[in-house]
Amino acid sequence: MTCKKDTGTNNTSSSAYEQWLKAHEEAEQFEKDTKDVCGFLINLMENGIPEGQEEEYKRNVPLIIEDLNQVIKIGESMKEVDPLFDTIPMPLDAVDVPRFPVECLPDVVRDYVVAVAESTQTTYEMAGILSLGVLASVMQGKAIVEVKPGYTEQLSVYAVAIAESGERKSAVTKHLTEPIPEYERSYNKQIAPAVEKNKLDKRILDGAIKQLEKQAIRGTIDDEGRIELDVRIKELAEFKELHPLRIFVNDATPEKLIDIMDKQGGKIAICTAEGNLFDMLAAKNDRGTSLMEPLLKGHAGDSLTVDRLGREGNFIAKPHISTILTVQPHVIEKVIRNSGYSGRGLLARFLFVKCGSYVGERSAISPIVPEDVKKRYRNLLFELLAEDTVRTFDLSEGAKEEWQRLHDVVEKRLLNEWHFMGGFGSKFVGMTVRLAALIHGAEDGRGKLQQNHISGETFRRAIKIAECLGKHAEFVYLTAGCDERTENAKYIMKRLESVDYKTPILKSEFQALCQRFKTAEEMEAPVKLLVEKGYLKCVKDDSGGKGRPKELIYVNWDLFWLKAK
Repeated sequence: MTCKKDTGTNNTSSSAYEQWLKAHEEAEQFEKDTKDVCGFLINLMENGIPEGQEEEYKRNVPLIIEDLNQVIKIGESMKEVDPLFDTIPMPLDAVDVPRFPVECLPDVVRDYVVAVAESTQTTYEMAGILSLGVLASVMQGKAIVEVKPGYTEQLSVYAVAIAESGERKSAVTKHLTEPIPEYERSYNKQIAPAVEKNKLDKRILDGAIKQLEKQAIRGTIDDEGRIELDVRIKELAEFKELHPLRIFVNDATPEKLIDIMDKQGGKIAICTAEGNLFDMLAAKNDRGTSLMEPLLKGHAGDSLTVDRLGREGNFIAKPHISTILTVQPHVIEKVIRNSGYSGRGLLARFLFVKCGSYVGERSAISPIVPEDVKKRYRNLLFELLAEDTVRTFDLSEGAKEEWQRLHDVVEKRLLNEWHFMGGFGSKFVGMTVRLAALIHGAEDGRGKLQQNHISGETFRRAIKIAECLGKHAEFVYLTAGCDERTENAKYIMKRLESVDYKTPILKSEFQALCQRFKTAEEMEAPVKLLVEKGYLKCVKDDSGGKGRPKELIYVNWDLFWLKAK
């Protein structure tokens, strides 16, 4: 039925309770009458008039029409009823998690993601989010997006797929990342002679400087030797060491990770399963260093300086880090409850996706990924990895309009439905820009990164993916208990299990029941949430005449139904 909804505190008399009971009785009768009439009509349409009963049906048709009109009349009158509760309570942490929009991915990636999902019998969410992590891993440092003068975004992405044990996380990750180690091996084999020569040149240069230093210390160096020493020192300062290509790490100490980044032009991707990264984050070495700082700066592109005891430190002017992670739900719950991560803004940088499950429906035989689809995906990643120029993308006029529109929408959300995950929301628009750049770079010229303007159509595709990720973030933050208001509301409902739902509760008794809260003010936010979700109704009863009206709290009867379910 359709009723006016009131989620606030009302100045109504206690007769509202009787009105509520009457409305429920009417609703039950309305539902029964509607089913009876509709059942008769459906049977008549499907099976026709039974043979030999034409006259009886002819006599009954006017009565059926009268019943139908009466049902309609009752339904219309019920629209005016304003009962205490007009809906079944909504779960406190209910969020409709949408399907990952694979159609918005670059064509080659889309085809591969679909094929991998079908082959592994997993949902699109897992392969979809991991594919974004893969694209970021191979494209970071090769392009930036200039949104407007003075505001740029790099292409690093922290992608996380959340799935239970046994959901084939390792198989999906292997499919998505397989071409990258292959490219590493091929590239490193090709440059191996140059790497060895580079090492030899460095040893020769170091040796020459040491010999000249010894002469200078002994006082036997002449003017020509001093000139040569100055030249050699300058050569050493400008010497560029050549290292084998390294794109992924699975597990590394903070120092080791930074060393690898330094050797890779400031870029690295972390690809690991089962929450290893978060274990690494929680752990510190004997000098108190953790991965927090590299991850914060590697996402933003802020310069990273690390001083060492006893050896040369590291300075990375423009660090780039991306992640390809698969973890179990309990790991994320533990991480989100750790205020240290959220307080520094690290969690806000992660793109979480809660993966669906086909467990119980999977077949022993599944299709393999078609060779042509696999080859196109491999070639795309190889082309992106081989790109050696740094390009600057910008937004076309259409993309700028979409960006501005999204910015205005998100600003309003930060004060309303995203109030509990403001960190994520504040980075949402910038994240969407990065997704648009990844789509553009992977689709334009099949990875050639030749066109610099991101189109409005591409940006709309990025928005669709981002909106999906936003809903998944809501689900993760709410179910993990990041929202203190929701946690307190759950506590209140737990305490109400011992209460007679049919009897209104005085507000003073309600406060005594919920002893966690030291003041009435502490209860306001969770009680307001329970009112909004249809669990409670606050009513002021002034039927007693003199004095201050009683404040009553009603509990939704439909909670009985929820418990039965």
